[in-house]
Amino acid sequence: MLLAVGCAGRLPPPTEADALRASARFPGTTVAHLSHGQKLYVERCSSCHALPQPRHKSPDAWPKLVDEMKERSRMSDAIAAEISRYLVVASAAPL
Repeated sequence: MLLAVGCAGRLPPPTEADALRASARFPGTTVAHLSHGQKLYVERCSSCHALPQPRHKSPDAWPKLVDEMKERSRMSDAIAAEISRYLVVASAAPL
């Protein structure tokens, strides 16, 4: 759990601007949705490997990668969708 907390500290929290940007691809997205996706990303993915920063992949690459990892980690479609939405939006955030 300590590892997960440390990783989360390096990921910037989602903002209203992120939610607004996300609504073009994911209508109805809120900061709460993105925060939940970030939390799931840290909890589910850091248990097996180091977390890549969202910007290390393009927004279009994340859904495919999350889908591949979904099969390996036996995560539900709903959890994978939350994580994927967070990563797509975070990877497209302006610097």
